[in-house]
Amino acid sequence: MKQRQQDKSIHANTATKETVASGVTINDLNSVLQNESSSVRLEAILALGKRNTLLSYKELQTLSYAMNNDPNSNVRLAVLELLQKQESRMEVEHLLLESVAQQDDPVVQIELLASLSPMKR
Repeated sequence: MKQRQQDKSIHANTATKETVASGVTINDLNSVLQNESSSVRLEAILALGKRNTLLSYKELQTLSYAMNNDPNSNVRLAVLELLQKQESRMEVEHLLLESVAQQDDPVVQIELLASLSPMKR
């Protein structure tokens, strides 16, 4: 019984990684970002960044939530980097500004403030 559960878990993680590698939809993104494995969450963010397309409003909202609430700093930083690629959009700048007040990870706070600094623009 225990072996069967482990096999299912391994299969689920493999299926998740395959979904991430093939392309991330908003439904995939929502479910993958709830995965307990930070490496799976990070892989999803990196795969989304490789799409090189404008993110939808829902994707931006989902990513903003992850940047402010994910337990892993690397996932948060990957989300910030992804959002920075879209920073010419007004809603992204707004999400980054909102995040400054909500962010509780000091490393992400520093990167957020650096991304919003006038010298960088």
